[in-house]
This record gives sequence, C-alpha cells and structure tokens, in this order.
Amino acid sequence: MNQPGSNYADAIGAVKVTTSGDYTYVVNTTNLIIIRHYESSADTYVAGTNIAQSIEVDSVTSEFIRTATLNVNDFVPLGTQVDYYLSADGGAHWEIVTPGVLHEFVNPGSELQWRAELVGPNDKSLHIYDLTIDYFYNEAPSIPLITDPGIVSTTSSVQVSWAASSDDAGVDHYELQIDTVNGFTTPTTYNVSGITRTVTGLTNGTYYFRVRAVDIWELAGDWSDVVDIEVQITGLDLEWWVYVIVGGGLVLLVLIIVIAVRVRKKKAVATR
Repeated sequence: MNQPGSNYADAIGAVKVTTSGDYTYVVNTTNLIIIRHYESSADTYVAGTNIAQSIEVDSVTSEFIRTATLNVNDFVPLGTQVDYYLSADGGAHWEIVTPGVLHEFVNPGSELQWRAELVGPNDKSLHIYDLTIDYFYNEAPSIPLITDPGIVSTTSSVQVSWAASSDDAGVDHYELQIDTVNGFTTPTTYNVSGITRTVTGLTNGTYYFRVRAVDIWELAGDWSDVVDIEVQITGLDLEWWVYVIVGGGLVLLVLIIVIAVRVRKKKAVATR
C-alpha cells in the first residue's frame, strides 16, 4: 500500500486491511486509518456500458417462477446509471425491473437469474453493495377427488361431481374429460367453473370420467382417479306426454294421408 511519492499510510504490520466502496480501512494495534482511494479493485472506472450477470439463482424448484421482487443496495453517483433485469427462463428472455417493485414475468420459467447493466464515465464509478430477490414459484393445484357417478344409468345424462382442489395462486377452472375408452385417446373435454357438470347425449355403453384443476396461471394439476358408468337405456328418455303427442300426431298424420288418397280417387273418377 505504501508507494514511493504517495501520501498513503503505511500498512505494514496492519492487523486488517479492507476495501469497501471508495475507501480503504487499515486497522493496526493502535488506531484505524481510513484512506480515500482511486481506481482500486472495488471500482469499475471503465467508460461505457458494462454488464454484471449472475449464475442460476434457483436450481431446486421445477415449477414455474411467476413473480419476483429485486431488492438492491447500491450507490449511483451523478453521471452514472444502472439498469436491472431478471430472467425466469435461464437468460432466454431478460425483463427490465424496478428495484423494490413486484415484477410479473412475461416469460415465466424455472431458472431464475439477475443482470445489471452499469453505465458511467472513466472518472467515477457506481457500486452495488448487496442484492436479494424475493420470488414466487407457482405450484400445481392439488388433485380433485371425483365422485363415482354410479354403475348403471337408464337415462341419457349423468351428473359428475368432485371435491374442490387447493392452489397457492387460486383455481381458475376444472377440465372434465369423458371417453369410451379408459386410455382417453379421443376424449371430450369440458371446461367447468364449478365442481359439477351434467353430461348429456349418452347412448348405451360404458363411459369413463376424470377431472383436473387449472389455476389462474394456466398451470394444470394431475388428473384424478378414473370413474366409469354403464349406460343402459331401454327406450327413449322422454316424458309420458311426449309419447301421447307423438303418438297422436302419427295417428292424425295417417288419417290425413288416407283422406287425401280417397279425395284424389273421387276427383279422378269425376273427371272421366
């Protein structure tokens, strides 16, 4: 530290020498010397734009990181500038953030990193003393418990219900699937806002049902257990008065046809 022709104090025999910001602290057995220094290892002093970038902050979670708040303790003197960025997808997309303000990612992901772009002249430097990130990663909704609708249905409709799922962000809707095969190769899917749905238009056969929850971030949970129902309809699922109207209509239609035929025959004889 003691250089020829300099005014720096001699640090020989010092107990501790620490550099922080623009100052160097020299501690010995008798006193503490604080020295104002220039262009030390703690300063940048490189004119233009320089980038500081972190490695992956979170490597544990496999869920999507949706929001984060960057908190920073820095020193930005007049004539310098620093812009902060966060990436939730491993640096594929960088999104500028305001320190201390909650940021919602346009491109969520599971690999969080931070970045700082430092701008300044060659005669002064800004400093970043410490930086922390509070972030929220989205967990998938819990699996809903579906109620077995029964074994046999003699109607063409069935009501399917399930217990509500829980989610840290909130459930937006449920996806109910129905198929004639247990593998759900060509299912019909219904988006349901509640926890029950009446499925209509069923014909004779076996149907399989399953349901899952989707949260407000469009993250879907796992499918529930599969339940099935066997539909056996012996006749049309209609009210008795429908049969009376339809039956009466058929009789009336037959009478009209017979009368029309007779009238035509009479007209044909009269024209001879």
